[in-house]
Amino acid sequence: MFLFYHSSQTKENKNFYKGILFENVLAFYLQKNGYEIELRKKHNSLEYDIEGSNRTTQLKIIGEAKAHGTPIDGATLAAFVGKLIPLGLMQKEITGIYLSTSSLTADADEYYQKVKNIGIVAYTGKKLYLEVLKSLSLFPETNIISFLTETIYTPQSFYILITDSGYFSCCIAGTAKSVTPSFFI
Repeated sequence: MFLFYHSSQTKENKNFYKGILFENVLAFYLQKNGYEIELRKKHNSLEYDIEGSNRTTQLKIIGEAKAHGTPIDGATLAAFVGKLIPLGLMQKEITGIYLSTSSLTADADEYYQKVKNIGIVAYTGKKLYLEVLKSLSLFPETNIISFLTETIYTPQSFYILITDSGYFSCCIAGTAKSVTPSFFI
């Protein structure tokens, strides 16, 4: 759902730039949705990827941005919630926001259902993809599908391509004669 490329990345620093690009697109996404955002803030010797406040309510948010390929497990989500308790989570002084390219595992989702009422919000996987796609005003999948139906190409998968020069809708496509992807738009 998300692809990342930075013009300065190498094999050795690819994950570093992936994290930077993901945090930047999330900051842009949150700003478009009414938040003032700062990235990589420290509290109590712990670093948080996202910190900000709602422009209307002034409610403070603190969040994590994870560009992982594997689903988020319950222990990882619980550790995030635990880090927020000393910052005022239980007193409703902050809202915790967990944003991840991958989805929650079943145990993480069960845990999330129990803690979301104390001020935890999670946008993960496809839900985050759709939210970011809409907020960035990128070309929607349905328009790409409509365009491709008039050609010989068949859409196979859709992505948001996040680069240091911008954000793009990306579709990997093939033809009726090919089993593997061979084109992109």
